[in-house]
Amino acid sequence: RHASLAATLDPSPTAGVTPGLALFEKNAADNPKKYYLLRLENSCLADGVTIHGLWPQWAEWCPGPPFDPASLGKIQSELQKWWPSCVPPYNATAFHEHEWLKHGKCTNLSLLSYFETALNLRAQVAPRISTCFTQTFARMDCPPQPRLCPTPT
Repeated sequence: RHASLAATLDPSPTAGVTPGLALFEKNAADNPKKYYLLRLENSCLADGVTIHGLWPQWAEWCPGPPFDPASLGKIQSELQKWWPSCVPPYNATAFHEHEWLKHGKCTNLSLLSYFETALNLRAQVAPRISTCFTQTFARMDCPPQPRLCPTPT
């Protein structure tokens, strides 16, 4: 089955994240809340777009194993390059811990698999800034996002 694709503009800027074009698979999700949002940003530290987060849209702050940076040793150089912290004091480990605690534990992936999955998805879709995926990581249309700013009249 070939996916039907459409380009859309992501008009909702988030602090530090540049809005941009996203490419999505049309009508892939049965439940509009059961999807992942992969948010990339124009990096402050790397040549190209880097990961801001891989966020399951159905939950945050789930129970699960603690963050263990030692278990990410084999992908540490990739994480430093493609998932840096762009907020002073530029502590990538603290940023990765935040992303794991708030989002990663809700994915039912292991710590290593969560970060490897985000790195692999980034490689597939960069330089697009926002891309949504089903729970099996097939591309899908992102549901409309609430606007952060009122529409000018």
